Amino acid sequence: MNKVGYLWVAAAFLSLLVSCKRQFDSQVVESYADGRPKVVREFVLSNQEDTLLTKEIFYFPGEKKYMEKQYDAQGKPEGVWVSWYENGNKNSQGTYENGKWQGLYRVWYPNGKLHYTGEYDKGVRVGVWKFYDSTGTLVRKEELTLVERPM
Repeated sequence: MNKVGYLWVAAAFLSLLVSCKRQFDSQVVESYADGRPKVVREFVLSNQEDTLLTKEIFYFPGEKKYMEKQYDAQGKPEGVWVSWYENGNKNSQGTYENGKWQGLYRVWYPNGKLHYTGEYDKGVRVGVWKFYDSTGTLVRKEELTLVERPM
């Protein structure tokens, strides 16, 4: 095995060793009257004192998801956030980076047709946003220009 191969094996071993020290746990923090979960939080546990909230999942009465949120190590929104209608169709989906909306953001009608879509750049709406009626017909385009924002 060459040096690169040994480095990959060593990196994989270290990654496995580190991940073995972390445990994942979930906790129902709020329930409906029938005992079914309303809000579940998922954590990474690295020791007795150190817990890190990584995800929150919200449920409709019953077992269908209403919303799923992810967080980074500082507790800021991070990753894909998704919400659903009670019928199971997606309501919205977007991505957080460094605590701000980033990239493609979409919202749908309860019937599954796209309602509107657009892009975010560091939490600011940018580019062309498209809006549709409930049949999926494009009804409006809105072009946004970048506004000066603090760095």
